[in-house]
Amino acid sequence: MEKLRIFLSHFFKNTRSTPFVILFSLTLLLAFTDLQDFRPNMDSMTYGILAKNILKTGDWTTLHYTKQAYWEFYQHPPFGIWFLAVVFKLLGTSNLALKFASALIMIGTTLLTGAWGFVLFKNQTHAPQRESATAALLSGLILLTSTRYLKPAAGYLLDSPLALLLVAAGLSFHLSLDESGSRWRHRGLSFLSGFLGALSLLCKGLPALVLPALIFTIGIVSPKTRKSALGFILGCSVPLFGFMKFGHGDVFIREYWSQSVSARVGGNVSFSNHLQPVLSLLKTWIPWFPIWLVSLSFLFKRLWKQPTDVRVLLPVGLSLGILLGFSLNGRFLEHYLVPFFPFAALSISLVWTSWLATYSERIAKATAALTALALGAALFLPMEFQGDTHRSPLVRLHERAQTECKMISLSTRLIYAPQTLDLWYGLALGAWATPWEPTVAFSEADIPREETILLVRKSEKPKPAHWNGTVLLQEGEFLLETNDARLSALCRAAN
Repeated sequence: MEKLRIFLSHFFKNTRSTPFVILFSLTLLLAFTDLQDFRPNMDSMTYGILAKNILKTGDWTTLHYTKQAYWEFYQHPPFGIWFLAVVFKLLGTSNLALKFASALIMIGTTLLTGAWGFVLFKNQTHAPQRESATAALLSGLILLTSTRYLKPAAGYLLDSPLALLLVAAGLSFHLSLDESGSRWRHRGLSFLSGFLGALSLLCKGLPALVLPALIFTIGIVSPKTRKSALGFILGCSVPLFGFMKFGHGDVFIREYWSQSVSARVGGNVSFSNHLQPVLSLLKTWIPWFPIWLVSLSFLFKRLWKQPTDVRVLLPVGLSLGILLGFSLNGRFLEHYLVPFFPFAALSISLVWTSWLATYSERIAKATAALTALALGAALFLPMEFQGDTHRSPLVRLHERAQTECKMISLSTRLIYAPQTLDLWYGLALGAWATPWEPTVAFSEADIPREETILLVRKSEKPKPAHWNGTVLLQEGEFLLETNDARLSALCRAAN
């Protein structure tokens, strides 16, 4: 017991490492809380299929979805898919590997957000070590108690690696402005910032443009930052040039930026659609949204007195820029805001850490109460964040089919009968959850006659008239009952 007491005493005295150990432990716990029931949602399965097909085809330059739809896939830039393919190469293709990839990104984003919070107060106050540790812990805790950050981060969505890369790029640029250190260190960090910023652009669209736009603006208004801004531009050029030269960059510009992104930003949508990001935060980012607004008012006063304070400009500009960017998008989804939360957490931490030094007891108690409530919800209601994909009748049907129909060779085609489900969901679920090639039949005539197949259909529908081959397992038919539907699967061997 005495040794344990000495260890704990030393651990909590080491204020530099303590917040990061706490944040790492909490993130690890939150990332794997729902492991037993984890099933990826449709977007996660889509990215998993793309990564799986990279390893299957050996083609890293053109992404492939399924043979029925998007065999050449240019709907998203490829970097987030490449990262997932590397994880699959090391761990195999499975739900666990997909969960590990998302957990790795969650941990990296939380720790880097904490690290940025730490350097915000370095050399700024009379007690930099204590306040830096407070800012690091507070930034990470606000991020981990933001439910709409946790929900998509629990599965693999491209918004999560985008957030990680933006935080890493912003932190690198912030460090490049530190007056201490060698000239080569400054140049290296600014180049790294640009390199990471370009990778974020190759991960997912509009939010990645906020960082270069902000750094370009800072370089214009602040002469001290121009060398770092130039290093950022040079760093951006390397991956972008490689992508244009070897990665079908011209096709992505045409297919993704010119068509997909412009369609989302443009289009005939009502004004209320553009308010959805703010309304979503108002409803779901509890208790932090009003605190963020109050914090912004104090930070704007600082910027009014010192417009070139990069320490304030970067987190404030990135959080507002990302929110504004998605307000322009007339087709908003909640997971789009994942990159917003790290920078909003840093903005709050900038103000609250200063308040803690002045009104430490009251603010500390309020902070502890708020974070304890939000963390308690995250730990004890994990399915609130992951959703109920694990209860999907089709997921269970596929799992059972692979056991019941194991006699069918792996060349089996998975056919979804007409009116069973929509095309995109069927292809995503079938291609990810089974080793078979999925196809959606638009009519009974599209159901193959002479192939080994697994047919998924509504139970009340009659068996296809031409179903006359050798049927496995004494007709091989079984039912899966759900709350509001009955589904069945028919295993059939070729003649």
